[in-house]
Amino acid sequence: MQWYKIVHDGPVNTVTRSPHFSDLILTVGGNLLIVWRETELTQPLIVKSSDQSSLTKGCWSLTRPSLVFSSLEDGTIQCWNLLTGGNSPVQQQNISGHTITCITGYRKEDEEEKDFLSIADTTGTIRLLKLPKHLYEAGSKEMEDTQEFTQRETQRLKFVRERAGGQADQEQEAAAKGKNAKLTKQQQKQQQKEKAEAKMKELQQQEDEGELAIEEPLEVVLYRLYVETEQDILRKVGAKQRDRKQPKPLITDRKQSMGMGLGMSKLVDSRRQSKAVIKSFAKVTTLAATK
Repeated sequence: MQWYKIVHDGPVNTVTRSPHFSDLILTVGGNLLIVWRETELTQPLIVKSSDQSSLTKGCWSLTRPSLVFSSLEDGTIQCWNLLTGGNSPVQQQNISGHTITCITGYRKEDEEEKDFLSIADTTGTIRLLKLPKHLYEAGSKEMEDTQEFTQRETQRLKFVRERAGGQADQEQEAAAKGKNAKLTKQQQKQQQKEKAEAKMKELQQQEDEGELAIEEPLEVVLYRLYVETEQDILRKVGAKQRDRKQPKPLITDRKQSMGMGLGMSKLVDSRRQSKAVIKSFAKVTTLAATK
């Protein structure tokens, strides 16, 4: 199978090629009468819909390229003009009280009354209907008008298909960009999460080290560091070292400092800040010593 399309709303009972244009095909099924162009089978070229009972058969007019005939389950014959819009047949007539099972054109070449429509129904009855003049006599430009109309419809279908394809490509591209953006956001969140976890570990480690290293109030630690640095500088320049008594800490317990309201809890409470201050002070004093 090279091609199929689900369009009809019921079983397809007629597939016939136009006697005037070899690339036009008529299909009948359900309540739809559809004309296709063989070179453009992606979408129907012309669609007509019957609002009465289901269509049973269809055929092309043998003399007029723009006319097709269809039959209904209730015994009605319809004539459609493909060049006019809408879903109303140009003419219809009920000729049988039974379902029509076959409809086809018939033409006598050697007689004056030579254009007929042959039909058959479920009772086995065959009827030969003479067509009126306006249903078999074609206009001078009907062939050209039908050809131009079908070509315009073909171009319209191509335009619609290309536009739909472009929109589909844009939608796929937008979806891909959205997916990439979503992945990028997830990666950023993951990186932020990892950084936050690493920072928390670092702070925890610093806090643990601070709890082990800082057992005295901050001002005592800074004073001891100052004295050691001063003595180191004097020793390097050959000066006499001073004898300084180590001060006794006024506050040895954090809870005691908080209870006395002397404000030492703010200094002792931040382990990381204390360590940074000590490092900064040591760096400054070392730089001064080298100068």
